[in-house]
Amino acid sequence: MEKHPLKRIAIDDIAEPSVRLFDPEIEAVAKQAIDAIRAGKEPELRRWAERLDGLPVGAPLVISRDELKAAYDKLPKKTTELMERAKGRVAAFAAAQRACLTPLELPIRIEPIKMKSQMYSPEARRPPDPGEFIDPSDPNDSSEFSDPNDLNDLEDSNDSNRPTTLNIATGEMAAKRNTGRGEKGALVGRHGHDLVPVARVGCYVPGGAFPLPSSAIMTVVPAKVAGVEEVWCAGPRPSNETLAAAWVAGADGFLQVGGAHAIAALAFGICIPRCDIIVGPGGKYVMAAKRQLFGIVGTEAPAGPSELLIIADKTADPDMIAADLLAQAEHSPDAMPAAIVSEETIALEIEKSLMTRLEDLPEPNQSIAYRALSNGFLCVEQDLLRIVEGANRCAPEHLEIATSDPVGLMKQIKNAGSIFLGIGSAEVFGDYGAGPNHTLPTGGASRFAAGLSVLCFLRARTWLAIENPELLAEDTAAFARLEGLEAHAQAALARVHKHKNKGPDS
Repeated sequence: MEKHPLKRIAIDDIAEPSVRLFDPEIEAVAKQAIDAIRAGKEPELRRWAERLDGLPVGAPLVISRDELKAAYDKLPKKTTELMERAKGRVAAFAAAQRACLTPLELPIRIEPIKMKSQMYSPEARRPPDPGEFIDPSDPNDSSEFSDPNDLNDLEDSNDSNRPTTLNIATGEMAAKRNTGRGEKGALVGRHGHDLVPVARVGCYVPGGAFPLPSSAIMTVVPAKVAGVEEVWCAGPRPSNETLAAAWVAGADGFLQVGGAHAIAALAFGICIPRCDIIVGPGGKYVMAAKRQLFGIVGTEAPAGPSELLIIADKTADPDMIAADLLAQAEHSPDAMPAAIVSEETIALEIEKSLMTRLEDLPEPNQSIAYRALSNGFLCVEQDLLRIVEGANRCAPEHLEIATSDPVGLMKQIKNAGSIFLGIGSAEVFGDYGAGPNHTLPTGGASRFAAGLSVLCFLRARTWLAIENPELLAEDTAAFARLEGLEAHAQAALARVHKHKNKGPDS
């Protein structure tokens, strides 16, 4: 075998993530699939599946939950027990994350605001004359506070507690700053949020050369822990192991279709009910389709071809680093394995081990890994600040830190989907159910997004219950008129009149 294709680059040559996304040809094919499935529905989906996924003519598009159970029953006990153990760890981690979130309810309190009512007329959209400013300490000013009983501490001599003047263009007002000493001010009402799971989720489970039953567990289980009632899987040519894993995880069924056309079917409800969120790792076409359909459905951050960056110093074992790079490379020809090392001797040892280990891989793993290595890089850099800068620019899906102080380095690196600390923490342990999810942001998306988790299936839905609208109405009207929205202002002030006109028996 010729020399491995992992190229040497300088730290400054690490590509920006945008270079790894948005291939126009891929985008065009994904759009074609989406348009075809939306228009042609089930017959068109079948044509795409038979042509691209190898679906036998006349074979069912959907595998029921009972059939998933039948696939589970065919497997050896040691395999099903393996799946159950992985599910247990993933579910425990998801449940712990879910427990971090709680519904929220708290009072709305407003500090008294002293203002002249004429300032809130439509004609008042002008800077006030000096004589129109209100002095909160003027005993002769007849303007009314919202609640006089809440003014007791306005005479506090502490400067930080004195009223401050706020200019909001509709006029000047004097408002007391929040002192932060307990709950103060008049009670306007209450507000908060509750946590609501989505109704239905679609989980993409890759097939292809290496089916990934672990992805069924990684995607379905967090959704179920979040409280999602209905979860469907999709993927091409699912193996018995993949179908069994879907059953273990709690899936309601399996659409045996892959690629962009599978994502379209999940989004538009072709053959299965329409999904609210679509998640799961996939290739370039899957990622492109999810991106194009975002807004019609929800999705997690792009989870496309896999990426691994390893940062290592002289304390690391070069042979283990080579093993981890190849483990990532065999995922797909589009995978990106890379490493930044502190010394040239480490780089040379990694290259030597890569060749030895690559030659020992069976086919098709060897050919796939060889092609993937050409997407990655090997960089020698001693300057720690430049290493951090390069890692943050790369923003990888997976980051292994095999250094003498991995925790210290982790604190400096902000952009990574998931981090593996120390030479013993191989990325492959994360692939197969250590607990955290293996569906992670790729293509630089770790700059703004995290990996798949129970949080992806929950909506923090806010609510508002106003009991004393007169305390908030004038501020609302003032801001509405600041923006020229008179109907907004009148809708707020209408509550004041209705509320004040309510009699004790009304």
